[in-house]
Amino acid sequence: MQHAPVSPDDSTFGVRVKWTIFAVLIVFSLSQLKALYDGIIRPGRMLRYLPRPSGGSILGGHFAMIRDAESGQALKLWHNLHGRVFFLNGIFGLPRVSITDTRALRYILLEETYNFPKSRLDQNFLGAFLGPGLLAVEGDTHKRQRRVVNPAFGANQMREFYPTMLERALKFRDETVELLNHSPIMPMTIDLVKHTNTASLDILMAAGFGDDLGGKAATEQKELIEVFKNYLEQNRALDLVAGLRLLVPILQYVPDWSKRTRVTRDARETMKRISLRMIAKRRLEMEAVQVAGAADAAQGKDILTLLMKANMAQGINQRLSDDELVAQMSTFLFAGHETTATAINWAIFHMIKYPPSQEALRNEALHVLTDTPTYDELSSLPYLDAVVRETLRMSPSVVGTVKIATEDTIVPLGEEIIDVNGRKIKELLIPRKCRIDVPNLTINTDPAIWGADAAEFRPERWLNVDKLPEGVMEVPSLAYPTFLVGPRACIGFRFAMLEMKSKPGAGAQLPVLASLA
Repeated sequence: MQHAPVSPDDSTFGVRVKWTIFAVLIVFSLSQLKALYDGIIRPGRMLRYLPRPSGGSILGGHFAMIRDAESGQALKLWHNLHGRVFFLNGIFGLPRVSITDTRALRYILLEETYNFPKSRLDQNFLGAFLGPGLLAVEGDTHKRQRRVVNPAFGANQMREFYPTMLERALKFRDETVELLNHSPIMPMTIDLVKHTNTASLDILMAAGFGDDLGGKAATEQKELIEVFKNYLEQNRALDLVAGLRLLVPILQYVPDWSKRTRVTRDARETMKRISLRMIAKRRLEMEAVQVAGAADAAQGKDILTLLMKANMAQGINQRLSDDELVAQMSTFLFAGHETTATAINWAIFHMIKYPPSQEALRNEALHVLTDTPTYDELSSLPYLDAVVRETLRMSPSVVGTVKIATEDTIVPLGEEIIDVNGRKIKELLIPRKCRIDVPNLTINTDPAIWGADAAEFRPERWLNVDKLPEGVMEVPSLAYPTFLVGPRACIGFRFAMLEMKSKPGAGAQLPVLASLA
């Protein structure tokens, strides 16, 4: 059997294909080697002079040790051993620096905020869950969104939200009393964490979307609680796949069919569906008001309406898209619900654990408050404010945050540190692509900052801020240590503080809840 001869053109084409594939593989390999060098080898070499905790593994680095310890405690222990700055390895050896030096933190969080953004992977991770909102975006996009969102969270708006918060707080109180009154056995055990989480979401949906949520509200709340629970359970474990996707950038474009991804997608779709329903409803209402030429004084009592009004007031190029608008509401629902509910639960815990503080708060409330205190009455309680601040200091809902250096940066230090060679260092060279841990819990309980009683729950320290230790004055976010500072500070900190105060305030009149407030 004779074969047809191979033409020169066919032979040349085959060679070209082979060389093209070979060239693509070479370019890909070089790009990955460069990513490996830029992301791990170079930063690691530049940071060898810093002290480093022992232990760790090749795959998990020190991250597995952080995960296995009680929340925030591993970094706290290592800072006690190694000082205010030390080097550690993340997943797959990714270099990190943990910092509690207050001058360095001021530089990173306040003075050069946009030069220390979240990592691209963190942005993608948050974006996949919450959408392109304030928590996920950086740079000019973040600045534009912040300008639009800010008016909905101003000090004046808190006064408008307060009646809704108080109504829900009284509902929380009455439901707790009802549980106790119908208990066949006393004393009774109540799952306050579950109860508080539900109440917090109730407040957020009412203040966020308005009181007229419609008949779907109860069902939607249950849906949100379920998807939030599933999401948190799936994201507690050490994620080696996420680390590998960070180490090999091209893997970020490979489809991910893991259960974690499915749960994340389900949570986002649920939040998106609820937000879109309410956005469409509000848009129709605002259009009807405009057509009728009526005053809209009755509107604007919820965050969504305020946000949509502020958005329309912007130039076309500065407005939020519908996707961005949905992302803001999703961020508000999840971040606002989870962190505030956790903080309220910690406040209750501290009141039960420290009876003198509990009694002082109860006496203050009983002497000043009626069953339905006004906004001004609630704001005039110094010990309640002190309890809230001390709770956030001792038990921050977010124990830390992570930034990444976009360029090689010299960061000033407030105090000299000693490197592994015994040399004194007055400034810190942080290499490009190095991750920076900001351990809120460690900073909030550092004796070098807060004094010898830093580990004690003592609200009285906040009654006279002028007498706080000198080191506290250097903390960038002194007033609210857990909410960070600067353009990346938590935009909803006033809302969270008011919600925390409204629940203890509403319960202080009832003997049955005196031990909870």
